[in-house]
Amino acid sequence: MKTMNREEFKAKLDNLKINKSDFCILSGGSLLIQGLREKTNDVDMAMKSEVAKEIGLYDCPTDEHGLYILEENVQCSDDFEKHDKVLVDGIWCQSLESVLAFKKSMNRPKDQADIEAIEDRLKLNNGE
Repeated sequence: MKTMNREEFKAKLDNLKINKSDFCILSGGSLLIQGLREKTNDVDMAMKSEVAKEIGLYDCPTDEHGLYILEENVQCSDDFEKHDKVLVDGIWCQSLESVLAFKKSMNRPKDQADIEAIEDRLKLNNGE
């Protein structure tokens, strides 16, 4: 699995040819776009259900988490509306607070550095 930096990640999004207002980047990709990570392995996104229908997402295979595999290293859900999001460089990203809650709930060894980085950024943002 090839890792992507911010520029490569944004190029991958552009290659999907889906309007940026119709999806939200989740998890590690959100941290990458928001400057809390240097690289990520894949694109996790939530898209609007009507767009999912238009692009044939429901015909795609699913992974072990029930996410649709749009293409290699691109996993999608169709629940755009349910995510707490912020607009960064014209891209909807899962909010840091929401990513933090998810990462803490999973609490995998690979999540520890992300949890620390998010908590540090939130403290900085809150003037602590």
